[in-house]
Amino acid sequence: MKNKIFSKIPDYIAGKDINETKKLLGLKKVIKLASNENPYKTPKTLLKIFKKEFKNIYLYPNKDYPELREKLAEKLELNKENIILGNGSDEIIELVFKYLALQSKNFRVMLFFPTFHLYYILAKIYSAKIIKINLPNFEYDIKKIIKEINKKNVDLIVICNPNNPTGTYINEFNLKEILKRMSKKNIILIDEAYYNYVTALDFPNSVEIFKEFSKKTNLIITRTFSKIYGIAGLRLGYAFGNSEIIKMLNKLRMPFNVNSIAYKSALFLIDEEKFINKCEIKNYENKLFFYKELDKLNLEYKRSEANFIFIKLPIKAKDAFESLLKFGIIVRPIYGEGLDNYIRVTIGKLKEIKKFLRALKKII
Repeated sequence: MKNKIFSKIPDYIAGKDINETKKLLGLKKVIKLASNENPYKTPKTLLKIFKKEFKNIYLYPNKDYPELREKLAEKLELNKENIILGNGSDEIIELVFKYLALQSKNFRVMLFFPTFHLYYILAKIYSAKIIKINLPNFEYDIKKIIKEINKKNVDLIVICNPNNPTGTYINEFNLKEILKRMSKKNIILIDEAYYNYVTALDFPNSVEIFKEFSKKTNLIITRTFSKIYGIAGLRLGYAFGNSEIIKMLNKLRMPFNVNSIAYKSALFLIDEEKFINKCEIKNYENKLFFYKELDKLNLEYKRSEANFIFIKLPIKAKDAFESLLKFGIIVRPIYGEGLDNYIRVTIGKLKEIKKFLRALKKII
């Protein structure tokens, strides 16, 4: 059955699979620097949790996931009623779109370009009217954002902070300037998938900002266990927001949306501060090395507050992507108007970065 609506929904393009690439090109070793996964393996203790929980997989989990919500609430100094869990933070982001779509078929959503493409896909699925704001020099344009808010023309604003794929961010002062102009009629959703990697001193303390503005506007912050916690394959994210809107999102959430192994793994990892600190430090050190080497190659790039770098090449990104595959290296070419020469590269282990740089020198 053909439907014009489906033709308007763009596909989500994921990072190429390692095993598929090995098979396709006959390679023995492939490194993936395309999907911003944590390159450092989770503690071996996690395997014991897998084995223990495997005995109970015939049982459904508690659909309200009280232990993890309580633990997250304790760490964030919030109430568990402010917390919702999702099958990845993507699911929670979709719940927000669904919530608005149930109230209005043509709700207005402010999206930025370039940013995480999933937001555009969800806007199309839920028939939202997109207010698109380009990022000059890949930075958030506060004046343009405030102008649209002042027009009372926005129902939802989605800010990826730090932004994917650019690694740039909106600082605390500017975020507060936006929030001052919003009301309970608006929702502002901040996707903080990469917040653990941030080192900028003026990056927003979103928990404190939430407490300050929660009575005035609907602020929802999403985070994930897929990045620095290293369990992308288990799919688990969470968000915090006003208890009223979290209650509504929970009504839309499918029961048992988080599997038992993901749930128990997160309960363990949330206290693994030594592992998290190690990953934060390694990412920062490797990022500085990456900058230094890119400077030697005279390549343009954006300084990043995440675990990836947005790089401009002197050749087409598509050509670079295909050439790098032959070296057993997967990166992410960026798609969209004016982005034909840009790739996004995960800050992997030092030896992976060096391998990428050696290959890059050869192809450019």
